Amino acid sequence: MRGNVITVDLWRAPMHELDYVVLNVDVPEYGLRAGDVGIIIAEPTGDQPYEVEFTALSGEVIAVLALLRSEIRAARRGEVPHVRQRTCYGH
Repeated sequence: MRGNVITVDLWRAPMHELDYVVLNVDVPEYGLRAGDVGIIIAEPTGDQPYEVEFTALSGEVIAVLALLRSEIRAARRGEVPHVRQRTCYGH
């Protein structure tokens, strides 16, 4: 018996447009690191990737990337974003 804990498979949890997601991989050409937070701006159809927008706190768009489900995960309740200085300003 596990009490009142509900187990959810977060790997397969549905993700939808405007949901926050967390990057699972580094994307050094944009100065993005695993753990950075983005927003889904377009849901995929079929095997297509998600379109995810990453922004600075100033509102500047850092990148809009096509990412596979394995490269992102749904943000979890209770997680807190972390602030850091981006080191790459290419693209």
